[in-house]
Amino acid sequence: MKGTLYILYIILAVLIVMLICVALTSCSFKGFSFGDLMPEYVDAHLYQSGGAALEGELAEGVERVVIDWVGGDVSVGIHDYDTIEFNESTASGKVEEKYELRWRLDEDTLRIHCYSSGLRIFRSIDKSLTLNLPYGLLEGLDIDSVSADMTLSGLELRELELRTVSGGIVLNNLRVTDSAEVETVSGNVRCDFGDELPELVIKSVSGDVQVSAPRVADVSAESISGDQMFMLNDPPGKLKASSVSGNVTIALPDTADFDLTFKTLSGKLTSELSSKVEGGMHRFGSGAAKDGGEFVVSTTSGDLEIRDIDSEGEETEKT
Repeated sequence: MKGTLYILYIILAVLIVMLICVALTSCSFKGFSFGDLMPEYVDAHLYQSGGAALEGELAEGVERVVIDWVGGDVSVGIHDYDTIEFNESTASGKVEEKYELRWRLDEDTLRIHCYSSGLRIFRSIDKSLTLNLPYGLLEGLDIDSVSADMTLSGLELRELELRTVSGGIVLNNLRVTDSAEVETVSGNVRCDFGDELPELVIKSVSGDVQVSAPRVADVSAESISGDQMFMLNDPPGKLKASSVSGNVTIALPDTADFDLTFKTLSGKLTSELSSKVEGGMHRFGSGAAKDGGEFVVSTTSGDLEIRDIDSEGEETEKT
């Protein structure tokens, strides 16, 4: 009997030790991360460390940029040089060598990672990444972040893909010639496009989204509790927005022609623009919707508001 109890005590002690180890390798306490593992990536041995300036043929050969960042913030903009320059910093100054970013040129793609592949982090580090690009059309920009805030300014892109968990996203005067896709869990998003955008896809859980553009041909937006706001000078050919409890606001000129279908369980529709109801559909303007002009908004309890974009200059920032 005593032998059996002794074995049980040993097993219990081992389990307790294992639980403590798991806690220490997965939990954070007062800014320290006890053994957080950074993602591993392919061909890690080909990457260089620290910031750099790419010149001549190296800079001219870059058509796409892919960034994977954790914490801190990411800033991407344009400068008056023919070089591609990127560097990182922290609030305390220079980044320790073992925590420096990693980068490589993969044919026509510049890849930047926040840390070395599979690095185990034992303390919290918020690093700021600054990337400056020359003027000209970039085929694609893809940024994936955990909690880093992103700011993109003045870029001309064919394709844009942004994903974040809790970081905020701010796009200033961007021109995207093909498609833009933005995904967030809880970070707020503010998009300002300086030209017409063919396609925009936005997915959010609780983050609020605000979009401003002359026109977006095709809009698709999804959220759970985050609010959505679209301020457009010309109505989209197609707009599909869905939400559970988040509100949806669409601001357009009072001359806009579009047809709206609003599906909701308990949400309310209010409008500053006049419309008439035909067969369950709200028809705005003259009824001659441009390039389709089909709006479908679905909510569970979220409200839908149609505003006159010129009435009060209501371009309230929600981020």
